[in-house]
Formats: sequence, structure tokens, C-alpha cells
Amino acid sequence: MQLLDSATRKQDLTELERAGLVQFFEIAVELSWKAAKDWLEAQGLQPAGPRDSLKMAYASGLIADGHVWLQALHDRNMATHTYDEASAAQLEMRIRTTYLSALHAIVAELKVRE
Repeated sequence: MQLLDSATRKQDLTELERAGLVQFFEIAVELSWKAAKDWLEAQGLQPAGPRDSLKMAYASGLIADGHVWLQALHDRNMATHTYDEASAAQLEMRIRTTYLSALHAIVAELKVRE
């Protein structure tokens, strides 16, 4: 999260910086759904994968907006398998305006529920 936070502090990113920001986002989303899965399993639930983990996390109140998380997961998958500058620029805006706060929120909520 620290690297993602650092990358979002800078405006007008170069193509290389934007690629790094997208990579940090991919990692943060991956770690977040896996942390949610671990928490759910500790509660006795058995999520099958990332989508299931996020749906159960929403149902349990671990995340506030399931739609945002499912879109973040979709964007992470798209960025992992396809990269073009126009899509990366659009994803950068979604990271800044929507996903970064959702990522911070799940980290905070997991700390509260430790």
C-alpha cells in the first residue's frame, strides 16, 4: 500500500510511472482479496476464489461496496492480461478516485477485526 500511496501522490505520471502505479494496484487488490479470504476462513467460511471472497466480505460487512471491489478485481484482471496506455490512463483515474480509498478501508477494517 505504501508504494501505491506514494505513486498516487504524484500527478502527470510518465508512461513508466503509470505502469508502476498499475502494477502496485494489481498487487494491492490481490493481497486484499486474499486477506479477506483468510479472515473469512478464520470465521469458519469457505470462499471459493476472489469473487466469492469479495461477495462474502461484503455480506459480512468487511467491505462497504461490493460493486467497487468486483470492478477493481475486473480491472486488475484486465490490467494483468492486457496493457495499453489509454486503458492505463483510465485505470489510473479509477485508482485515484475510487479504488485507493476502498483499499485503505479494507486494511483499516481488517486491523479492527484482528
